[in-house]
Amino acid sequence: MTDWELALKKQREEEMGSVRGRRFILNLSDADVDRLFQKAADAGIYPEEILERFAGDLINGTFSQGGDERELAGQWFERSGFSWMREADFSAYLRDADLWEEAAEDVQEMEGKEESIRRYSKAIQEGRYRLPSGSVTAWEERYPKKEMWDEHFRRNIRMEGKELAKRKNAFEEDYWKPYLEHMERKGRAVAETMESQMKKLLEMKRHYERLQGDAIEEDIAEEEKKEGEDRREGDVRGEERQEQSPMRRSGKVR
Repeated sequence: MTDWELALKKQREEEMGSVRGRRFILNLSDADVDRLFQKAADAGIYPEEILERFAGDLINGTFSQGGDERELAGQWFERSGFSWMREADFSAYLRDADLWEEAAEDVQEMEGKEESIRRYSKAIQEGRYRLPSGSVTAWEERYPKKEMWDEHFRRNIRMEGKELAKRKNAFEEDYWKPYLEHMERKGRAVAETMESQMKKLLEMKRHYERLQGDAIEEDIAEEEKKEGEDRREGDVRGEERQEQSPMRRSGKVR
């Protein structure tokens, strides 16, 4: 066995070792679900196996079945118009320039800043704040006056806002303007805004990380955990509102 064959064999073994359930969402009609099951049943397999093997041929992946299959899958991709679509796509431009990961991480960090601003604004409005540990603290536990609590979070909002504006300007200079110049040279108009493409980039980044990092069972468990936390927080707020109601304070609650 040649060195190339040994390297290929090792790569394939490593890939097979990482095979596990991934959760892709397919938008299919009821009729198409039935047709897909019937097609798979004709071969005595499950629908997922059809999709796994087709993906393998399309990308020359772990489950690729051979050169002829890869060629036909590639022809299908070209004839479906995806190659034409990528010529005007911001994400594809970043990948071609080897900038996708870097740009996506920048957008993810900016989303973190925006999320912090939202949490700080919520803390001012509600007088409560969820700490990184998961526990919830209230203004009465931290400051003698609510105004001091509010000013603390307003200061944080101003700091995060300045940093966010700085990063957005850098993103525009480093990625968006070069992309617009690239499209202008190709004679192609750009209808999308930078903000819409940043949102799309963030969604793709999160989707990729979820598929790479979490098995199906872990993904579902995390969603159920978050739902439970939201329910518990809602119960606590309901109890507090009841304790603070004028009827309860006046002793008229029966």
